Amino acid sequence: MDAFPFRHAFNTFKTLIITLSFAFLVAACGGEGNSGSDDENASANKALETAPHTVALYAEPENAGTYSGGGQYKDGQKASLTAQTTPHYVFVNWTDGDGHVISERPDFELTVDHDYALQANFELARTAYPIGTPPAGVITELRAAGEPGLLFASTAEKTIGDQLNGLWRSQNWGASWERLAKGKVPFISVGSGDPDLVIVGVEDFFVISMDAGENWSTGGVRDASGNLVAFNDGAAFTAEWGIYMVSSAISGAGIYLLNPFDRTSFLLFSETDTGVVEKAQFQHIEVSPSNPNIIYASTATNNEFVKSFDGGWSYYSLIDGLAPTGGTIGDGIALNPLNSNQLFVDGSLSVDGGVNWTPNSQVTLGRTFWVDDYVVRFNEIDSVGILEVSRDFGASWTDVLTLDDGSGTGFNTVSIFSVGRNQVYFEAIPNGSSTAGIYGIDFSLIRSGIESL
Repeated sequence: MDAFPFRHAFNTFKTLIITLSFAFLVAACGGEGNSGSDDENASANKALETAPHTVALYAEPENAGTYSGGGQYKDGQKASLTAQTTPHYVFVNWTDGDGHVISERPDFELTVDHDYALQANFELARTAYPIGTPPAGVITELRAAGEPGLLFASTAEKTIGDQLNGLWRSQNWGASWERLAKGKVPFISVGSGDPDLVIVGVEDFFVISMDAGENWSTGGVRDASGNLVAFNDGAAFTAEWGIYMVSSAISGAGIYLLNPFDRTSFLLFSETDTGVVEKAQFQHIEVSPSNPNIIYASTATNNEFVKSFDGGWSYYSLIDGLAPTGGTIGDGIALNPLNSNQLFVDGSLSVDGGVNWTPNSQVTLGRTFWVDDYVVRFNEIDSVGILEVSRDFGASWTDVLTLDDGSGTGFNTVSIFSVGRNQVYFEAIPNGSSTAGIYGIDFSLIRSGIESL
């Protein structure tokens, strides 16, 4: 007889409880453990759904744009991705790690079902468009006149005596050219108040068109000895105001006013007025578009710089206040079309009509021009051509536009070529090339860049 009947009964009961508990656990876990209840399966699936996926974002080039929307997302969640460009770049597309295009929109929604590594791709915005050049000679000047696409160009001989110099016209942005005249072309000028008025010097003559080059008339002026006067430059507001031309010839040097309708001419300023011929040998002349009574003229050397307030009938010397060095004024005058008091020559700038001048080596005729009330210049940073703007007349400069023709390579060795009414033309060598070309930039694009600063 068991000495402990109660303990035996208890052990039997415990065995039963353990057996039942094990059976319950097996049933709860799906018999052999190969399947579970619907509730348990749903719980497991829910756990998987809440496991995070990572959306990693990048930009190429790195400094070309910014992005947002990356991070951790649940399976099936929507991610709103956004790409924004930095100045001078445009958005191209989003690509995945294998280079497949995911979207061509800068803003789009992505359904996240796994980890993603997405790249926002950018490229330089096209800022410069190529200008076709005349088929012969070496281009020396390019001017826009009249209707869009109408260009005039002058060429010089490649080798002495090849007779490839002359005047050319294109009516389709340089796609094709016609030669209008042979010979040396010292200047091409467009009326500052009339883009259909074109004045061109050819050898010892000048030709004038009042209808943007459709029809031309030829003229010349003779000195006291009866010899034709060779002119260095011409300028006008409209034909009705008259055409101004300057000469540095020993005989006949000075400033002339021509009536293009009856071909009469007046010698407005000459050696008689200056006392010495050197002060009358003028190389450049500018008529203000904002006030055609204001005229500036400079000599071929640093002998004289004058201003007229009455349309050229009387002149005042500005040379003492300028104190030029080297060939400063002989290279020309850059007058703000909107303000007759703002102008510069090589290395000096005035904002009070030439009364006072501020020396500034960063302001040069070869690379600097006016856009509205701002001074804009070509520059290069790390062999990439850019445009910079100064809103304090050359005291400081800000990058406003990267030069690119759409190839994404940019330019180096940039030099200004010619400033038209609504465009600026420059000669440059694209990066990766050894051949220079002529390109144009619309002022509207430059203005947009300035307004975004």
